[in-house]
Amino acid sequence: MVRANERSAAERPGDEVVVALQNLKAAPGPLLDFAFAAASARGATLRAVHVRKLPSSDYGYGLATASVGYLDGDLEGQVNRELERALEPWREKYPRVTVERTIDLAFVAGAVLRATAEAGLLVVGRRTHRSALGTHIGPVTHAVLHHSTVPVAVVPHD
Repeated sequence: MVRANERSAAERPGDEVVVALQNLKAAPGPLLDFAFAAASARGATLRAVHVRKLPSSDYGYGLATASVGYLDGDLEGQVNRELERALEPWREKYPRVTVERTIDLAFVAGAVLRATAEAGLLVVGRRTHRSALGTHIGPVTHAVLHHSTVPVAVVPHD
């Protein structure tokens, strides 16, 4: 999706492709394949953004929008290892793509949109589930489609 009043992705100064990953244990292959292929074709850096919600007991301490660095090293290390494992097969398939990682603890759509400051493309997923009412997108995809200032690619996956 590119807004009619926006410049095309080729005209944007951004040199990153941003991919939003919510579930690291079952990272969707089609989403990562599309993002890595887009970064490779553009000669761009791929920024993998993972946003993790804090347990509800932590919200009262003002940590809901803190970065992972504010947490103990065990959680930070665990999240980094999970993200690295999710990206590993595609790093091997696309060895020339430089990958930057962003891990945040915040409102998911807001963190994804903040990560697009230097981006020329944002890649988000949409689960392919059938409904009597037709195809649906999730709340993060919905929010970024309405608020992103960069082109958005929505990739369906299981």
